[in-house]
Amino acid sequence: MAKLTAEKIAGGTATVNEELLSKAIRHAIYLERLKSSEVRRVLGFVNKKILPDLVAKFEKRLLEISGRRDFAYNPATLKRMQDAVTEFYLFLKQGMKQVKGDFKGSLQEIAKHESAFQSGLLQKSVEPFGVSTTFPSVRLLDKIANNTMVLGERTDKWFDSMAVKTRDAVSREINIGLSSGEGIDKIVRRITGTAANKYTDGILEATRRSIQTNVRTAINSVTTNAREEMYKENTDVISGVQYVATLDNRTTDICASLDGQVFPVGEGPRPPQHYGCRSQTIPVTRSWKSLGINLKEAPPGTRQSMNGQVPAKLTYPKWLRGQPNAVQDEVLGKGKAALFRSGQVGFSGFVDNKNQPLTLAQVRAREGIA
Repeated sequence: MAKLTAEKIAGGTATVNEELLSKAIRHAIYLERLKSSEVRRVLGFVNKKILPDLVAKFEKRLLEISGRRDFAYNPATLKRMQDAVTEFYLFLKQGMKQVKGDFKGSLQEIAKHESAFQSGLLQKSVEPFGVSTTFPSVRLLDKIANNTMVLGERTDKWFDSMAVKTRDAVSREINIGLSSGEGIDKIVRRITGTAANKYTDGILEATRRSIQTNVRTAINSVTTNAREEMYKENTDVISGVQYVATLDNRTTDICASLDGQVFPVGEGPRPPQHYGCRSQTIPVTRSWKSLGINLKEAPPGTRQSMNGQVPAKLTYPKWLRGQPNAVQDEVLGKGKAALFRSGQVGFSGFVDNKNQPLTLAQVRAREGIA
């Protein structure tokens, strides 16, 4: 069996399960990039195709109401305003229908890609022992994507509920504005935000942030479910499922406490455990002995590599420290990676106190590096 010279753990040759863990950590980086790409795509559609027309029509409707001769803060005015909010909601709901239909297509592709990747990774790991693996059917993966649950709520239902929450928030702002004697322009600005702040100070920004969080969490859910189906198809090779958290300064207590624990296939907690969860799972392969494979004539290193032992916990910074320079450069960027390798900056030094990435210049300034 070919050994990964760049992925040795604690100075020893990596076993099959250790290699699976190491590759899973690297794969998690690409999944986070995929999430970011999908967030940009979905929000780009919302910001360009839905919100501009929605806001323009809504503002025009409110201005028409406020221009009436009998305009005053009274039941008749509130009724007209609420009718305008209902129109707003129906337009937003229709837009979200387009978004969730498009996003469902993305989830289907992601489920298929994740299953193929994980099945291929497992197959490559056990091939030297003459063991084959099974892929879940495309129909099953489509079903997973179409019924993706995010913390107990189906993704397509979430988009509907998000439209309702936005409608209710808009209604509250109108009532507050009217009761405070504000003009329509000010009420609209508090809903949409101001150009000076790039429209991030209105209540619609909460809708955008909610979409971003749901997209990320849904992708975590569908990739976890795709893996789980692959595990179920290969219980003759897999003895359990290990929970793997991304251990850095953004890891939640619940994921940190689950990290490294092994559960039976189809049982136990699985990611996502919370919105924005970045944890994942990996298979724990059986030993070659338990598979009834006779390797007495094989080299000792090969016999040892598939021993069925659960890999020890491996933190993200420790994993990154053991990767080749090319991988470190890809993850951090060449400048930051050089600081990381030199020991001048620890991994936590590359984000601010809100866990947002810092630029190379910001890192240097904060650490006092010329």
